[in-house]
Amino acid sequence: MVSDASKKKASSDQAANGLAAINLSERTCTAVLTSHPSPLPRHPHGGGEALDRVYERLEAIDASTAEKRAADILFGLGFNKQIQAKKTRDFSAGGWRMRIALATG
Repeated sequence: MVSDASKKKASSDQAANGLAAINLSERTCTAVLTSHPSPLPRHPHGGGEALDRVYERLEAIDASTAEKRAADILFGLGFNKQIQAKKTRDFSAGGWRMRIALATG
């Protein structure tokens, strides 16, 4: 039988992995947006190849659900909806900020 501690550890690991994937996806999109040497060209049909790549990547990582996925992961780490709405600076310097650092890490 799996202990409660093992279940919590597995849930925490899964949450950390999910947040890491979301952070990586966000960094990838930011890199694509900032790697273009000049502002994205204006085209009558929507914005050019660079913008098309950004939209393709956003779709591939299912960016429209990123906030919901992050909220679910944070909930698994003990952050209820009220706590998730707080600013990082409003958390105690102890365990809560450590959880935030681990989750975004």
